[in-house]
Amino acid sequence: MKASFFIKDIFNIPNTGPILAGLVKSGELSAGMKAEVAGQILIVKYIEQKNSQIELAIAEDRVGIIFEEADYELLKPYKNQEITFIKE
Repeated sequence: MKASFFIKDIFNIPNTGPILAGLVKSGELSAGMKAEVAGQILIVKYIEQKNSQIELAIAEDRVGIIFEEADYELLKPYKNQEITFIKE
């Protein structure tokens, strides 16, 4: 499984960490999927849509992605860019 995600904005939330807000451009996105960004492997912890956790996001869904561990400073330059998530 694979998903392409456009990062519209990046928020740093205390006790949660960075959240990528944006649009699933293609594919399906779910918890456990991985992406390599700025040399770090990001693992999706959960996905939010309209303040509720969802199990699966599909193309054209606008969602927020929360990671198991991520560095906000490394992610900031990726605003307005597209990244690819894969399920191994």
